[in-house]
Amino acid sequence: MNTPYRLPVKPTLSKGPGFFLGLLILAILPLSVPAKDVLNYEYPAQSAARSTVLGTPARLVSPLAIPGEIRERNYYLDMNKPELEGLERQRRYGVHRLGFSLAYQETPAPLVVSIAGTGGNHEGGKAQLMKRLLYRAGFHVLSLTSPTHPEFIFAASSTNHAGISPDDAQDLYTIIQRALEEVGSTVEITDFYLTGYSLGGLNAAFISQLDDQVGAIGFSKVLLINPPVNLLTSVTNLTDIVSSDEVFERTGSHSLKGFFDPVLQSLADYYKREGQLDLTGDAMYRIAEGVELSDFDLRMLVRVSFGFSTADMVFVSDVLNQYGFIVPVGQQNTLIQGNNNIYLRRSASWTFLDYFRHMVLPYWQLTHPQATEESAVIAWSLLGMQEYLASQSKIHVQHNIDDLILGEGDIDFIRSTFGDRALIYPAGGHCGNMKHRRNVDDMLAFFNN
Repeated sequence: MNTPYRLPVKPTLSKGPGFFLGLLILAILPLSVPAKDVLNYEYPAQSAARSTVLGTPARLVSPLAIPGEIRERNYYLDMNKPELEGLERQRRYGVHRLGFSLAYQETPAPLVVSIAGTGGNHEGGKAQLMKRLLYRAGFHVLSLTSPTHPEFIFAASSTNHAGISPDDAQDLYTIIQRALEEVGSTVEITDFYLTGYSLGGLNAAFISQLDDQVGAIGFSKVLLINPPVNLLTSVTNLTDIVSSDEVFERTGSHSLKGFFDPVLQSLADYYKREGQLDLTGDAMYRIAEGVELSDFDLRMLVRVSFGFSTADMVFVSDVLNQYGFIVPVGQQNTLIQGNNNIYLRRSASWTFLDYFRHMVLPYWQLTHPQATEESAVIAWSLLGMQEYLASQSKIHVQHNIDDLILGEGDIDFIRSTFGDRALIYPAGGHCGNMKHRRNVDDMLAFFNN
């Protein structure tokens, strides 16, 4: 295994106007074989929010997705970042180690590296699903936490700012190499594959490009599942999935505060009792199981779930960089106190766009002085790597027409960029059909061919 590699120079930003640059690249690329739109796809006719939250009906779930025992081990990498020395080690946010898991076969097999989506842990529901599916199909599976999860940001982020795709890819690439060194002789690997769902799919695309430049691993197959095409479009869609007018009708206020406050209070109480909390979509969506919810309720659940993932990123970046927006500078070493609820409320009041404009973009502009919001978003999205994606026969994508995170023209981008390497499903919302038998069969057909 080669020594972990760090790119000496960050990727160069595109200089032209973002939207029109994407269209220009789209126009000059040679057209490939048309994407494969999946026909005769059995899935309930329902809203994208309902599909996103409630997922696939039991009768359509692949047998491989059913929970059960698999052969696996959990590992922890000691990171020892200097910024963590002043923080309390035993608190949720005071982690010095990054966990990952390995599901392994007793015989030689390809290894699939699987990256969780926004705010996802390697032990979360969808990460476990991917592990289960791939393991039962005969692969070794290395499951990684998202670089947007607090544990990863604290322990493994080299920038302390999650969401900068090129930097996140470098951090993940380093972690993958260290993880492979850690598992050592546990498994005999015949080939290396890569996948990720949601933001993990975007991460996988950037890692693939980095690996092609560096050559430390050599991924021969890469599958992107429901990746965002334009990061800003995706986060805006999730933020605006519930309108202020709808909120006003139910609370008498245009603010989300009326919805967040009861949730925040319950979470703060739980947090103080237990010292840990799972705010990922996988966990929060489980509250909808067996409960009759309106379309508004479902959209609100998506909004609140994404809001807490954003709050995590805001809180961690604020603490590590000592910005003072959330936690006053000098108080970072006493994070869990009676006023923890105040920090939760402050973090939850930030949208991703706030985080992008007040923390992440200013940091990026320190090394890219000419960068604008538009050029940064392109540099961190699939839009900025379209030429690479169009030229890589090893990279395939599975996506849904009704995915909540896609904007106007994004499916056309997928079709034009990937051609017949794209499978487009007519329904499923955002990752709601990952365990559908057709989706599972298609994924395994790609990795087995």
